[in-house]
Amino acid sequence: MKMTKLQIQALYDEALEKLQEQERELQALRPLLDVIEAQKETIQAQQIVLSRYEGISPQHPSDSAAPNPQNSEDTAPTGASSDLKPKSSVYTVYCDGACIGNGSQNAPGGWGTIVIDPEGKETEFSDGVKGTTNNRMELSAAIAGLSAIPRGAMVKLVSDSQYVINGLQKDWAKGWRRNGWHKSDGKPALNPDLWDQLLQLAEQRQMSYLWVRGHSGHAYNERCDRLAVSAAQRHS
Repeated sequence: MKMTKLQIQALYDEALEKLQEQERELQALRPLLDVIEAQKETIQAQQIVLSRYEGISPQHPSDSAAPNPQNSEDTAPTGASSDLKPKSSVYTVYCDGACIGNGSQNAPGGWGTIVIDPEGKETEFSDGVKGTTNNRMELSAAIAGLSAIPRGAMVKLVSDSQYVINGLQKDWAKGWRRNGWHKSDGKPALNPDLWDQLLQLAEQRQMSYLWVRGHSGHAYNERCDRLAVSAAQRHS
């Protein structure tokens, strides 16, 4: 039997409604999936540390300051091991930024980074500056972490900043650089000085990326947040 246009439209509307309902259900589940992923990441990191150091008294990571993130030289921050050598295993970098009164003039900001080497050794870095933004601190945290890792190494960068993760993983920043630090709409891309440093560091290493939801109970993300906030408060 030939269907009328109204019947076809009714079937189309019904199918579209079902698809939209499925999409709403998936969106409702997304926060739970993010929490599960964050907990999984924390457990995996803890298992690595425990397996490496079982029976050995834990070493407290030093609260060393990283170098000025404005420095474009690819040097390890103060406190980082100077004899790090490239390994076949993965280095993990957890990083976070904070800014008190983000968007206001002379807003103090800080960043915190934890680097875990292939043997499970953890090293903390943090610093801050006055007159900055949250995104600049997020970028600075990632720069400090990669600067502490040898060129050519495999690195997993973990951040709660979609600005950082998407900018690297989706090659947004490469596009901005290719267009003379302008976005696709012609507007200037923000923070080109820090993006240029971060891209150079990332291109010299074998990178993978993971976004985690902030303040969702991820142990390393929470530690980085505390480092970042503390550094921002020291510069307030």
